[in-house]
Amino acid sequence: MVPSVFRLALLVIAASLLSLAACQRGPAVPELAAYGPVEPAVAAVLTERLTAISASRADGDEWGRLAMALEANGLTPQAKDTYAVAAALAATHGRWSYHLARLRARDGDTAGALAAYDEAITRSPDYVPARWRRGLLLLDRGDLAAAESAFRVAVNLAPSDSAGVTGLARVQMAQGKPHEAAATLEALIERVPDDRYAYQVLGTAYRALGRAEEAEDAVAAGASGEPQWMDPWASEVGVYRRGFAAMLKEATTLGLEGHHAEAIRLLETLRAQRPDDRELTTYLGGIYATAGRTADARPLLEGVLRAHPDDFDATMNLATAHLFDRAWDEADRLAARALELRPRDADATRLRGVVAWRRGALDDAERWLGDAAAANPKDAKALAWIGSIRLERRQAVQALTAYRAALARDPLLGDALVGGASAALAAGAADDAARWAARARKVAPTHSGLADVEQRLAAIGKGRS
Repeated sequence: MVPSVFRLALLVIAASLLSLAACQRGPAVPELAAYGPVEPAVAAVLTERLTAISASRADGDEWGRLAMALEANGLTPQAKDTYAVAAALAATHGRWSYHLARLRARDGDTAGALAAYDEAITRSPDYVPARWRRGLLLLDRGDLAAAESAFRVAVNLAPSDSAGVTGLARVQMAQGKPHEAAATLEALIERVPDDRYAYQVLGTAYRALGRAEEAEDAVAAGASGEPQWMDPWASEVGVYRRGFAAMLKEATTLGLEGHHAEAIRLLETLRAQRPDDRELTTYLGGIYATAGRTADARPLLEGVLRAHPDDFDATMNLATAHLFDRAWDEADRLAARALELRPRDADATRLRGVVAWRRGALDDAERWLGDAAAANPKDAKALAWIGSIRLERRQAVQALTAYRAALARDPLLGDALVGGASAALAAGAADDAARWAARARKVAPTHSGLADVEQRLAAIGKGRS
């Protein structure tokens, strides 16, 4: 007979072996070499994820994180296969099915994408982007009834989410119901007055209704609009992005969005890897200048220009740094040099106009800014700045003309709306100023000059009472 103490020891060993076997169950873990040649930084993050999977092969979330790392670094086919593995393993959410659906849709596999979206929605019914992405696929396939249903669920879950509302309006247009589409979009714009993509779709609806003048205004408001739809699950993929090209792309996006500190952090890391990359150095210098770090910008850009005196971008960026430093003469010299390098360039012309304005040469400033607006028919800011110059010269009526011209190009431009309100006040047209200010309050509530205009209007209102 086996003593009880030995039986207990055997049971403990058996339990340990069963636990170890459970850890080892699951799909086979790929080798790093299976992904082909990759940059060292990409290899490091993939190795980290593969090591995590090796410790828990049946963990769907670990497989999902590997898939995100693959997608983030351009290994899309491998990412799609890995999302499929993650989605097949036990999970309490639909995140991996959702990512699988996105990549299938990108490959043109509509049926496979819809099946994966359905699985994602079953597991995560409140994740709104799965609803409107499914609606977009159905709309592209021409299944208007199913698309409408998908978008209506998205709108019910998130009434202020522009993706669902604009998707519903596009279905209504496809159904031949421009009145309904216009009403849907007008309600959205009332809630989100700076949604430029919504104005684009609204312009199409107005055209279909024969409302040509309103269509023209809506199209102008949405001219620079791209869908800016919130999708947290898709955004989280970027956390795993590594490698030079991927980091540069991310830094560029951050810079364009005004997140200068984050962009600078990435660019400095990249420049440590490639200190002789002229374009990278020039771009970093430009971001430094835009962020107000002119002491950091100047040495970089001066170094580029010593080696490459005809570098247009470095010349423009250094001019901007001197402009921020109030070194007007040097800023003007460099802006003039940029125009020598690229005669009639709209951006260089506008920069020279701004420099002239800041140094008090108002005639030159108005001339240069007028030339810039003529060179670029989409440039509304140059016209708004002409309005501000005229306002400085106490030419209120002429300023209003410039501000209206700016708004004809961009009806959502805060500088033109706030400036127009100031010009109307200067012209003694308080009621007109109140209308300009009310519009600015809707589309540009954080504009630095709005509070002053509203205070002046309030003082006038008190005086009347």
